Amino acid sequence: MNASFYCRHARPLRNPRHRLALLLAVLLAPFLAAEPFDYARDPELAAARVNITESPVTLGALLDLCERQTRFKFVYAKSSVPLDAGVDLPVAGGQRLSSVLAAASAQTAVVFKRQNNQIGLRLRRDDDQVAPPPPSGADAPKNTATADGVVAMEKYQVTSSVLRANTRELFTEMRRGSAISIETLSAEDMARFIGSDVSDLMIRIPGVSTSVVGNFAVVRGLSERYNTVTFNGLVLPSSDPERQSTELDQFPSRLLDGIVVYKNFSPELPGNLSGGGVELKPLSFPSKRILSLTLGGSFDEGFFSGGDFLTYKTGGHNDLWALGTRDRISTDDVFKLPSDGIAPSADNPFTDQRKRLPFGPKFGFVYGDTFKLGSEARLGVSVGFSYDSSYGTETGSANEGSTFSAQVRTNADGKRELYAYFSGGLRSSYDYIESEADVSLGFLANAAFTWNPWNRISLTGFASLTGIDTARHEYNMVEVNGDMPTPEAAADPARGITLEETHYRWRDRLDYRERFLGALVLAGDHVFPAARDGTLTWSAGLAEASQDQPDSRKILYTRPYGQDYYELRTGTDMDGSITRQWRKTEEEQETFQVSWKQPLGRGASFTFGATVSRTDRTYSERLGSATVAPLTDPPRHRPFDDPSDIWEYARTTLRASSTVDQKRSINALFLKAETPLFSRRLRLSGGLRFEQTRLSASGFGLVPGSTLSSLVHYTNGTVSSRGYFGDVDFRGLTEAEQEELASPDIDQVDLLPMAGLTWNPIDPLTFRLTASKTVARPSLREIGNYYTWNFDTDRYQHGNGFLQVSDVRNLDFRAEYFFGQGDLVALSLFYKTIERPIELGTVPFPTSNGGKAETWFNNNHTARLHGMEFEFRKNLGFLGDALSGLSLGGNASWIDAQVAPVQFTTTMGSVRSEKNYSYPYDPERRLYDQPEWLANLDFTWEIRRWGSSFTLAWFATDRVLSSVERDFDEYLDSHERFDLSCTQRLGKRFALKLSVRNLFDPERRRIRDKDQTGGAIIVDRRWHDGRSYTAQITAEF
Repeated sequence: MNASFYCRHARPLRNPRHRLALLLAVLLAPFLAAEPFDYARDPELAAARVNITESPVTLGALLDLCERQTRFKFVYAKSSVPLDAGVDLPVAGGQRLSSVLAAASAQTAVVFKRQNNQIGLRLRRDDDQVAPPPPSGADAPKNTATADGVVAMEKYQVTSSVLRANTRELFTEMRRGSAISIETLSAEDMARFIGSDVSDLMIRIPGVSTSVVGNFAVVRGLSERYNTVTFNGLVLPSSDPERQSTELDQFPSRLLDGIVVYKNFSPELPGNLSGGGVELKPLSFPSKRILSLTLGGSFDEGFFSGGDFLTYKTGGHNDLWALGTRDRISTDDVFKLPSDGIAPSADNPFTDQRKRLPFGPKFGFVYGDTFKLGSEARLGVSVGFSYDSSYGTETGSANEGSTFSAQVRTNADGKRELYAYFSGGLRSSYDYIESEADVSLGFLANAAFTWNPWNRISLTGFASLTGIDTARHEYNMVEVNGDMPTPEAAADPARGITLEETHYRWRDRLDYRERFLGALVLAGDHVFPAARDGTLTWSAGLAEASQDQPDSRKILYTRPYGQDYYELRTGTDMDGSITRQWRKTEEEQETFQVSWKQPLGRGASFTFGATVSRTDRTYSERLGSATVAPLTDPPRHRPFDDPSDIWEYARTTLRASSTVDQKRSINALFLKAETPLFSRRLRLSGGLRFEQTRLSASGFGLVPGSTLSSLVHYTNGTVSSRGYFGDVDFRGLTEAEQEELASPDIDQVDLLPMAGLTWNPIDPLTFRLTASKTVARPSLREIGNYYTWNFDTDRYQHGNGFLQVSDVRNLDFRAEYFFGQGDLVALSLFYKTIERPIELGTVPFPTSNGGKAETWFNNNHTARLHGMEFEFRKNLGFLGDALSGLSLGGNASWIDAQVAPVQFTTTMGSVRSEKNYSYPYDPERRLYDQPEWLANLDFTWEIRRWGSSFTLAWFATDRVLSSVERDFDEYLDSHERFDLSCTQRLGKRFALKLSVRNLFDPERRRIRDKDQTGGAIIVDRRWHDGRSYTAQITAEF
């Protein structure tokens, strides 16, 4: 199918711009491949009937007649169509639409091609093969495959021997026909880039990046809170303990037909689609049996040089199948143990061990077929399996503590400015090596049954299992009387440090995460010809997500200068020498959706429907501290000959467990209408979504000696004033009453309107203008009134039951021009405001001297975001036949997302803020995870006669705010990446693909905001991701 074949309804060429479009179409016509056309072999066209009451008629009148009497709509190609040409047909009722189109094609020199309910037409070319009209009343042949080899099963259609070819055109037409702005990435596009899962590929979409922590989508500068992820229309649950969206690395790309990103809200979509909505399209069905097998592997660059890979001993080898919880003390088991129930075991070490970097095997298969069941019934089946593994090592250095402070000076212009003052103190620095083993399995099964052209039901099942094992070793640390200077500073005689005071220090971290995501969707589409082709669409879905982190471990040990033994500090605090954590998140979701779309004639339609969704989440956590018996009295250290021996003496004491149950329900009714204005080239769409949100949580997380009121006291300045936790008054209440007051209970109904205008002044050109209101909800964790331990930041977290839903207003404009064959140029402008944005902050912790706890709060200012996106893709064949195999594409986004830092005045008169505003800080800062700019560029060279293809892709991003600090904010610095992939066909059935990721391996950094430090570069961490290589071969049968 040619992307240039379809577009909006056209009209005769009566003005200069239409004649210009015709000229462009004529120039591009040589690049459009000819096709066979046999309308009688399409069962959909053969089943539709048309009553011809007069003849001859013009082609335009015939098309209008067919639209009124059938469910099909006609769209015209870029070239002109002779609508005034005469068509002579028998005057009779019940004529097959296939016969009518065949006769019209023979008499007017046009050809027709159907895709779902749309029929495109263009002028016939000399080499087109058009079958003659069948005899009047003749039945369609028994072989009911369509002309392009696609079985007629509505939207479940693909035209490739491996379910892939021409999906780019299908997705392009989806984009062109949409009333709102969307982006698409087809299976063909995904194959051009490097990435085994969706998270690797999302950065290729304009305005889309991934979060600093995790693999969540960030769309137009808005984090996962403002975005949705759906699979075949089902909103997916989250396995992450803190966040409410799905991590995108759980979806193998080879099990998808493509990705659609909605940049605007529409009433039938979820109400929290404020930044964007990511729709994952599962594999579809071919017209004949196919089988595709893929075998390959990945290599980190250290694989070839014998590089190190950090790992540790477990109770088995189930990590190879992403089932590593079976080889560790599971979270479920540890909940059954007494507080002193974990004895030393060789299967539970605390330090890492090294081995050579392993090879990461990859395997996958895809099977699809369609079975004929009688004259009209069809059953389509597709099954896919994917196994991917990778092993990599990252090296870098980092700093702890600080040798600087925020100071104020007067610049040459007489203005006060902030800068970093370096005190000359000792700042800890260290080097580290971190290895990660990532194993993922994915399975997809898809079946659809259609018993006639108007009814279809489908069942789709998806399951993903991911195991991520991380081992980290920090070294080159020096400890002097509790301080941690750099090794160079420790050796500086001017500091008066003696070597006898020096200890060398190491820290190891071991962590394993096992994530599961499963979804089952039963759906149906039913067209009712008696109701003017009204369409009933429904779906019922079950989904489950979980993440188990069994026995995350952290150990700190030292070696005195000049000694050959190691020491381990004793103690039971969470900041002690050995800490352990078990936690598990489980979320279940039930969803039902139904809608009715009623055509009103002349291209107008009305849609209404409802959605019901129920979510239950359980979070469980238990902490432990491992101690060893001292050899001396008073106890301080115990010597070890080797750090790997520590497990023999360490016994773990467990704290009380925490369990929290949380519930969320979202019920919605929506109305939507679309209609042309004055002509079919100008369309108005709009509607309303009534969405009810209910959030609640019950349970507790225990921290000895701490209550909620004490935390509120620290954030408010008093227990009865406004602050992060809202306006609360705990005076005179018991602890149980305080907990009840702070328990979350959100129950509200939001009215979410949307309006859009679409204009096609000429066929290739589309303008869209949309406005809408959406919401951003707190996650179930964020409203949970309980403590948990953040193992990554070494801080306690507490939810905020007083959080409110944020209101988001959106305005978007887009202009896009399609050249044909997937080539396009597009420009978008957008503006958003967010009332009460939810952010993460830190507050003093009631039971810790100088410590901090993390919590979430509604910023009491309005965030404003605006930006621009530009996208293009063009084949260079228009410059000459020699360049027809070359294509260039890319996109760039500029985003300005600003919010004033949270600040409030307590009833005691004090001002609390995330910054010390006696200093001249900027009155606004960026939103979290938001780059100011993003850019992509790719160059593809196809040598068709050799079956070769080469793609060089470049990605770059601006710095991203990762942490708001009291002095200087921390950013993930700007960086870029080059990827190279090569594909070589080996005969008709085999293809070899080689790729290199991160070709030049630039340095990555976390830095302090140089706009705040007076230009000084303060680096908190620097590292290299390293290169990785992939080789795989695919066989198609």
